[in-house]
Amino acid sequence: RVVRTRSALKDALLSLCREQTFDSITVAEICERAQVNRSSFYAHYSSKDILLADSLELQITQLSAGLVLRAPATACEEPPEALRTFLEHVEANREIYRTALGASATGALMNSLGGLIAAAINDAINDANPVAEGGLPTQVLAAGIAGAFLAIVHSWITAETPKPVDTAAQWIWTMVKPHAHTPVTS
Repeated sequence: RVVRTRSALKDALLSLCREQTFDSITVAEICERAQVNRSSFYAHYSSKDILLADSLELQITQLSAGLVLRAPATACEEPPEALRTFLEHVEANREIYRTALGASATGALMNSLGGLIAAAINDAINDANPVAEGGLPTQVLAAGIAGAFLAIVHSWITAETPKPVDTAAQWIWTMVKPHAHTPVTS
């Protein structure tokens, strides 16, 4: 029952986000769409911001499972297909991500998105080279790249005339690829 209620709330919020701005959505509208009462909403989420973070986290977790940023050195020039798939998802949900990455984004939401991306990047860096150049901890490098990743995505989706997905993927890959090589095994 808990899973069903949370799923209904997430689906309701994402559906409403496709119809109107996040700021204009009320908890009452979410509850009405999800067919749950307000007390059920607050039993699971303290705010609609936390619900949005949880909703996107599930989608990003599913997408980032395939967002393995490692690539053989010989095929490193082109962004991985999983990156394009992720950006296609963002493009299809442009208004939701504008909210999620915009000025009104909550710390919880940004931490959730950034943390998932940083984890994928950290795994790639650790696999390629467990010690980053200059002694910089890979976790710190991954967090920096993830921040830049999110900044690029935000700039891309808020542009008056957004570039194609392939262009955004190339922008991100240009930044990530120096750290995403598969290690040479001995």
